[in-house]
Amino acid sequence: MPVIPFTDGDLAMNDDGFFSDNQQKRLKPKTDLYIALSGIGAFVGFVLTAIFFYVGQNSDRFFLPTLVSITAFGISFYGVFWGLALSNKIKKGYGVKKVEGFAELSLTYGGKNNDIPYYRMKISGINFHLNEKTYDAFAEGEYRVYYFPLLRNALLSVEPIG
Repeated sequence: MPVIPFTDGDLAMNDDGFFSDNQQKRLKPKTDLYIALSGIGAFVGFVLTAIFFYVGQNSDRFFLPTLVSITAFGISFYGVFWGLALSNKIKKGYGVKKVEGFAELSLTYGGKNNDIPYYRMKISGINFHLNEKTYDAFAEGEYRVYYFPLLRNALLSVEPIG
């Protein structure tokens, strides 16, 4: 409980398919970050599009950079609305998913020098990326896990089965 963190009240809300107030507050910075980064990306894409369009009006050399910047603007602009929709879904309190089954824990190393640890847990085909502290808190066994799939399967609460 303290590692994820959640309370018995959070667990009860998750069991009904809803976020608790504490979980909504904990997820808000993540959605705010998505919105902010997408907004910055859209602004930069718009400025670059305007610059390339203006500078390259009479030249074919700026066609590809203009097209790339328009694409970046469009994707980032879409990201803003996706982030707002995600934030709204969390505010309304629904979207919690549940999976039950045997937890398969794995630790692999990656990166340029194979020195970066990747802590993972897989339950009934659903993958969860964990930090070291959360990974160490789990033991292989059966669990009921509540998570939010739209934020990379963010763990909300967990209870052992059996």
